[in-house]
Amino acid sequence: MDFDLLNAGTALIPVVSDGLRGIFARITGGAGAEPQNIEERVQVMEADTARLQALAQLDSVGDTYRWVNAIRGLVRPLTAFGLVSAYGITAAFFGNADPTLAGFAQMAAFYYFGERTASYARNGR
Repeated sequence: MDFDLLNAGTALIPVVSDGLRGIFARITGGAGAEPQNIEERVQVMEADTARLQALAQLDSVGDTYRWVNAIRGLVRPLTAFGLVSAYGITAAFFGNADPTLAGFAQMAAFYYFGERTASYARNGR
């Protein structure tokens, strides 16, 4: 089975960039992109709230049946599971997977696990 270093490295870019930023912040003594006073912290919290409200509005189409909302909520996880499974099956049985399929599988896996991994790495857990 071939290992595509470029695609594998792409999945680690956020973790590596956070690590480098932390090293530079420690060397220079800077706080990085963190808010420096209460007003800036409030603005960041308001921006986060607005972002979460916008994401919630994307998923709310209006009055629909509960089963329709449940199916709509399962589309992304099932699609990601299908992509990762297709990549695994292709790689296991044929020994070489299509690079496009590998890229999609990596994107889907990072969508679900990468942000949490980067968060844990950033907080030192």
